[in-house]
Amino acid sequence: MRRPLRPAAWRGAWRPLVPARGPEQGLTLVEKLVALSLLTVVILGTLAGAGALARSNAQGGKIARAVLLAEEKLEELKAAGYTAIASGSDTVTVGATSFSRSWTSATGALANTKQVAVTVSWTVPKSSSVPRTPWPTAAHGYTMLELLLALGITTFIVAPTLLLFTTQNRSYTAQSEVITLHREAQAALDILARDLRMIGYGVPTAASRITAATASGLAATGNLANVSTTVRSLLAVGATSLLVNSTSGFAAGDTIYITATSVSGTTTAESVTVTGLTTDLGLPVLTVSSGLLNSFSAGADVHQNKTVTYTYDSGAQTLSRNTQVLLRNVTACTFTYDSGTLTSIRKITVNLTVQHHRHPPEPGVLTTRGQGPCGIEPGGPGRLAARQPWLRLAKRRRFEYGEKMRVGA
Repeated sequence: MRRPLRPAAWRGAWRPLVPARGPEQGLTLVEKLVALSLLTVVILGTLAGAGALARSNAQGGKIARAVLLAEEKLEELKAAGYTAIASGSDTVTVGATSFSRSWTSATGALANTKQVAVTVSWTVPKSSSVPRTPWPTAAHGYTMLELLLALGITTFIVAPTLLLFTTQNRSYTAQSEVITLHREAQAALDILARDLRMIGYGVPTAASRITAATASGLAATGNLANVSTTVRSLLAVGATSLLVNSTSGFAAGDTIYITATSVSGTTTAESVTVTGLTTDLGLPVLTVSSGLLNSFSAGADVHQNKTVTYTYDSGAQTLSRNTQVLLRNVTACTFTYDSGTLTSIRKITVNLTVQHHRHPPEPGVLTTRGQGPCGIEPGGPGRLAARQPWLRLAKRRRFEYGEKMRVGA
């Protein structure tokens, strides 16, 4: 039985408008141009991001190097001595970058002190700018294919840009954290160095200088603020008013040591507590809580005595001075001594490692070794010990007592 013929309109509707293309026929020229354009945009965006990231890392490295150069100069000025500290400038070349370093010296707020400010600067080359040409547009608008192509290209441009911004922000944050950690650790070490250098100064008995010394801290006494004066006239036994040449720096509640050494070398010392500061005929007087047990002639030394305690808490990762937290995020801190006997300690080494709490430790560490008066360990200025000193800083200082400590027996 013969089937009825379909109308011509029906028969034409079942035919495909475009013949199917097999994989062996390849890509058209338009498709190749679009793929090449997208690949070019991606490559250019990647190269631009890599260049910007390299410049950002180089700038961060220069900032870290400038901080190290400033600290080196401060250590050199400390080692030069009080009278040799003066204003000046020099130029230090590291690689292809020249750092201009200048320092100024001024009289400090306390007696016999100087305030030193170090400034480090360098030249940042300006990037050349290329004028942009306007993108030509047609008056009749855009086709759907053009819009889709523009949308695809924009997507490939925006994605590397966002990735570049995120990478640069991460790099800048890491560099800022390194500098912040470095400054905080250096400030804590400066306070620690100042106290350790003054331990035992003005304390006549060796047993009262260092009262506790462990691997995680120490307790000691001394004229930490360098506040002292001398007796103006003879002090008799039982005296409660000390005629001195100055009361500057003293306050009620202070413990003081009065020390006198005879011609034969015999030392007489006594500790009393200050209850007030007065004057007698316009001259300064220190009032003490109890009468003196010994007599002291004019010229005897009077030293303020303070107690300082340093404690490292490994659980809280803090280094505290007395009851105040001096430094946080301390992952390791050890105190080592040259002797196991408290009265024989003359050298203290402090190893300090600081790590940012938001980031894991990096393999690189930044190690600085101090150099200064009173026997601070020589060995040169700070040195870069690894390639990537991002978020973990290790500092090592050694302190030795100077002649100021060896007062009395």
